[in-house]
Formats: sequence, structure tokens, C-alpha cells
Amino acid sequence: MKGKLGKILLTAAVACSLSTTVYAAGLKDINIPWAKSAITNMVNSGVITGYKDNTFRPNNQISRAEFVTLVNKAFSKYNENADAKFSDVFSYQWFYHQVASAKNAEYITGYPNNTFAPNKSITRAEAAAMIARLLQIKNAKIDGAKKYTDMSKMYPWAIGSISALSENGVMTGYTDRTFKPARYITRAEAVVMVTKAKNLPATSAQ
Repeated sequence: MKGKLGKILLTAAVACSLSTTVYAAGLKDINIPWAKSAITNMVNSGVITGYKDNTFRPNNQISRAEFVTLVNKAFSKYNENADAKFSDVFSYQWFYHQVASAKNAEYITGYPNNTFAPNKSITRAEAAAMIARLLQIKNAKIDGAKKYTDMSKMYPWAIGSISALSENGVMTGYTDRTFKPARYITRAEAVVMVTKAKNLPATSAQ
């Protein structure tokens, strides 16, 4: 009982910290040419928040639960009546309804053992697969992925999504012509990616 109470209190504390409003104008670490505009718009619209010390921490990794929360808010996918039904996502956790909403919207599937691994940092390949499902775009070909020198390292389940998002300009590679599918996506990269996905013309996202 005591352990459960502690978890509830911790959940409440996390929820409060996430609800703290920090506007982009006060953030001191977002002067990043390729990401500043996206971060500013997302923060000011309440889709994602900064921290109490007036930082955004753009290079920090983002967890799978945090990523679906970002996507749900950006695309208005939150559903308070949704059920998560993952063996490692519980109703007392702050992200329960966010993960449940993502599952209900059918852009996440979880792992074969019925887990979601909410606290695990999300990889670029996983993020690509989620966004491609959300936009309902998938390229059966690999044309968009051919330009990356590490295409051979892309997972079979993600290569179509990576290709489609690359062709539509939602995701890009690095200056060394790699995509790095297993690299954990950063907060800045996630915000830019979601912004581009949201701004994608409806005719492309079909």
C-alpha cells in the first residue's frame, strides 16, 4: 500500500511539472537555426513545454511516452476514454491515457510481448514508423531510403516508413548521408519532425 501511494504521489508530481507553462520567449537554449521556429511554435501553442529553469534541452532524448504525448497534442488525438491494454502501462501513470490514445488512433502497436516500453527513448526508426502510420503513408519501394549510405542498417519493418517520410520531407538524414535508424531522436528533432508532418499537404498524407 505504501509503495502504491508513493507511485501515485510521484505521478502527481510529474503531471504538475509537465503542466507548468514556460513560453518560448523565455527559453535560453533554443537558438538553433533548423529547429528554433518549430520549437517556438510548439511551445507557445502548448504542445510541448520547456523546463522551470527556462531551458528546453533540445539535445535530450525523448521517451516513447513523451513522443506519443507530443503527437497526440499536435494532431488532437487525445481520447480520455481510450484503454492502453499494454502489460507495462498502468492507469496511475501520467502517460496512461496518452499511450492509450495513440493505440486507439492506431499509430502505435507496441512490441510482440504486449509491452510498450513507455520510458524507453524512442529511435528514429520507431518515430518514422509511428508518424507514417498516423499519416497513413507508406512507400512499398525504397526509393526514398536509397540516398542514405546506411540503408542496409534499416529494419525491414521501418524502411517503407523511412522512405515515405524522406520523400515527403518529413525526415532527413545527416550531413554524412546517413539516416541512423537506431539513434535515439532528440527533443528538437522530434518537434521538427512532428511540425513537418502536421504541415504536410493532405494530398500527400494518403
